[in-house]
Amino acid sequence: MRKAWVTAGPPAAAVPALVRVRALSRADGPGLGRIMWLAFQGSADDEYSAPGDAEADAAGALAGRWGPVAWQASLAAELDCAVVSAVIIVLDDAH
Repeated sequence: MRKAWVTAGPPAAAVPALVRVRALSRADGPGLGRIMWLAFQGSADDEYSAPGDAEADAAGALAGRWGPVAWQASLAAELDCAVVSAVIIVLDDAH
């Protein structure tokens, strides 16, 4: 099967004016790790014993641990210069 990019349609809801959506970058590892630490702490998916574990996991994801990152499809949302949400799209032919 050949992979191809499709054009996204209009957003389903407006993003609040103070939130800026931009391309995700490798430099977002620390911010992504902070989000992962806060989001998963105490949940069924909590596998981090310290914030540094979540940051290392985020850095691994951005380095391609689960497959090559599709940078043109991966996004970060910022509020007051801090990443508050992100989506990482990876290409994984195994699945």
